[in-house]
Amino acid sequence: MYDMAGNVQELCWDCYDGTYYANSPGSDPRGPATDDYRVRRGGGWCTYAGATSCRTALRQGCQPIFTYYDIGFRLVRQSVAGPAGTNGAVKSATTANAAEVGQEPAVNAAAATNEAVEAQRKAAETLGIPVEKTLPRSGIALRLIPAGSFVMGSTEDEQDVVMESVTYFDMTPGPSTRSIVRSNLQRETAHSVTLTKAFYMGTYEVTQGQWRKVMESSSAGFNTMGDTAMSVTWHACTNFMTKLAMLEGMPDGSFRLPTEAEWEYACRAGTKTAFCYGDKLDSTRANCMDETYRAPHRATMLVGQFEPNAWGLYDMHGNVYEWCADWYGDYTRETTDPRGRATGSARVIRSGSWACGVGDCRSAARHGQDPAYGSGFRLVMPAGQQNEAVQMAKPAGDAE
Repeated sequence: MYDMAGNVQELCWDCYDGTYYANSPGSDPRGPATDDYRVRRGGGWCTYAGATSCRTALRQGCQPIFTYYDIGFRLVRQSVAGPAGTNGAVKSATTANAAEVGQEPAVNAAAATNEAVEAQRKAAETLGIPVEKTLPRSGIALRLIPAGSFVMGSTEDEQDVVMESVTYFDMTPGPSTRSIVRSNLQRETAHSVTLTKAFYMGTYEVTQGQWRKVMESSSAGFNTMGDTAMSVTWHACTNFMTKLAMLEGMPDGSFRLPTEAEWEYACRAGTKTAFCYGDKLDSTRANCMDETYRAPHRATMLVGQFEPNAWGLYDMHGNVYEWCADWYGDYTRETTDPRGRATGSARVIRSGSWACGVGDCRSAARHGQDPAYGSGFRLVMPAGQQNEAVQMAKPAGDAE
C-alpha cells in the first residue's frame, strides 16, 4: 500500500464522533450511525503539524461538503462471496447509504406519489379532459395539475440545512453570504394554501425551438449550448403568451405565467420534502451544482433529461430559473388562490439553475429579479375554464 502516510488526507466511510471510537464494536466496526462529519486519515503534504499529523492512529473529522487541495480518497471493493455475515454487512452498508443521502422513506414517498397520480386522474375524469395534451401548432406539451391544498414554504429544519451548506463558502465581500441567505429564507414562511381550480402547466420549460416558432425570431441571449429558452425578460414572456394564443387560434389570455403558489404546488406534486424527489438533490437528478459547488453540466441542457415529478413535470429543479406572475416580497395573507403582492419592483423566479447550489433549487426556494432581466419560463393554461383565462392573463398591479 503506497502513500498511507502523507501526500493527501484520505476520506473514510465512517461518521466522526470522538466518543464512539473508544467503545466501538470489536468486530467490523462501521462508526456511528449519523453525524455532521466524516473521518479523514493519513495526513497530507501541507498538514499543520508535519509528520505528527501523518501518524497511523491519527484521526480527524471533515464535513462531507468541504473540499481542500490535500484531501483525497482511495476505494475498497466489497467482496460478494465470503464468510458468514458478509451479506449482512453489505445490507447494512446499503441501509446506511440510504440514510446518508436523506431519502424520503420508501413507503411515504410511494404513498405521496400514488396519491398525486390518483388526484390527477380523478381531476381529468371529473372535468372530462386529458391528463396530457399537446398544442397542435407550437408543439408545447402540457400536464394537468389538479386543484388541492398544500403547505407552501419551508420548515425551520429545512432552513437550518440550507444555512449549514453555506458555512464554508462565506467568502463574499460586503454583506455576508450567510446574512443574505438567512434573509431570503425568512421569506419562505410555511403556510397553508388552497388552489380551487385545476390547470395545465408546461411539461417542460419553453424551448428555443418553440420560442422561434411562436415569435418568428430568436433572442440574442439564448444559450446555444442548451435547448431551453433563457435570458427572456418577464414582459417578453407575456408577449410570447399573446402570440402563442394567436398561433393556436385561441382567445387572448388563454396562456399566462404560473402564480408562485401554482408553481410550488405543481413542483411538489404531493410531497412535503425539500425537493420533489426527497430531502436531497444532486447533479444526477437535476442540472444544478453539486455539494462542492461545482457545476458538472456547465450550461443549460436539453429539457427532459432527468426523471419527472409525480405529475409528469420535468426540470422543476435547476436548469434555468423560471418566471412567475407574482411581484416578489413577503407572502401576503391570501390562503385561497393567492396571487401575491399588488405592486413591486421585482418578479418572482423559481427552480434555481445549472449554476445554483441545491439550496436554491428547493421546491420552496424563491428569489426576486428585475423584470427587465432574463430567465426561463413555462406556461399555464386554465383547465376547462376558458372564461377564467382572459381574467387572469395579467396579474394585479402590472405596469409595462
